[in-house]
Amino acid sequence: MKDVKSGQYNSVQVLRGVAAMLVVLHHAGTLVSERGLGNISQFDWGAVGVDLFFAISGFVMVITTNRIWGQAGQWRVFIKKRLVRVVPLYWVATVVKIAMTLALPALALHSHLTIWHTVASLLFIPATNPNTDTVFPILTQGWTLSFEMLFYCIFAAAIWSGRKPVKIVSGTLIVLSLLALAKTKNWMPLGALTDPLLVEFIFGMLIGLATLNRKFLPNRVALILLFGAIVAFVLFGNYAQSYDGLPRFVFWGVPAAAVVYACLSMDWLFSGTHARSFRRLGDASYSIYLFHTFTLPVVGIAWNHFRWVGIVSAFAAVAICMVFSIVAGLAIHRYIETPLTNLPAVRGVGRRGVA
Repeated sequence: MKDVKSGQYNSVQVLRGVAAMLVVLHHAGTLVSERGLGNISQFDWGAVGVDLFFAISGFVMVITTNRIWGQAGQWRVFIKKRLVRVVPLYWVATVVKIAMTLALPALALHSHLTIWHTVASLLFIPATNPNTDTVFPILTQGWTLSFEMLFYCIFAAAIWSGRKPVKIVSGTLIVLSLLALAKTKNWMPLGALTDPLLVEFIFGMLIGLATLNRKFLPNRVALILLFGAIVAFVLFGNYAQSYDGLPRFVFWGVPAAAVVYACLSMDWLFSGTHARSFRRLGDASYSIYLFHTFTLPVVGIAWNHFRWVGIVSAFAAVAICMVFSIVAGLAIHRYIETPLTNLPAVRGVGRRGVA
């Protein structure tokens, strides 16, 4: 187990990579079905990668900020560092998506540009996509970042207000989640941020508090919990997509939090050289997440061109999507994301304070 003060946990880094690849798996399966390459729904449960990301985010915020709670001015450092971490690469990806939509509309099945939708997408403001009549930004997977930015803003306010930000943030997120029960279409699109999904950040924060107090599960219990959570992901795969009945945080958020806590309890398993490649995926997880939707349509168009259809071909397309997304994500992380965060102006923002 790593030192709590360092905030570095190999298991969490590996889980970041796993979460990104699960999202790729989900979107690859969707692309294969939409383009008529094969009717497969086995990968719907890959969307749970988002739930893993939310739980991890809650955990990381607690671990990396616990030493500055209640310190005057530190909320500014916190929010600046979050912006530096999230915004530059997201803007790059969004601008690339805009350029591709204008130049190669065949690659973008769900994009239609307007000035307001473009501005809202860049500022993480939920806005109705005029092409699909849904509340998604131009870079579709960016919808999760609207929730992340809301969480960061609430957390920054809690850091400023006192030494118990977890209680303040949890209470605020619960209120917003309860508001979702009364949500109507008149609330949209800003009302999209009042969603029970916010509870998943609370799960992560509670795991962070347990970690700070070094309260971990015995190995045997952690293994059983991990196995049970994975089974739950698969069993609820199709049900989760309907969003009818139980809220998503119950059937996917709870298992996602269980996975994070179980893996943290067995952090030593992820520290050897055997896990180095998986940790590299974790390093590149943000690049993979943002840019995988650029690689998937290329595979879809190639499959359509050669008229490769059928169940075997569909699974092959998904596999190629996964490989291309990994290669592209690793390259973007090395040659775009890392240089961006190492620019002098960017480095200056984060020389002190939280990581």
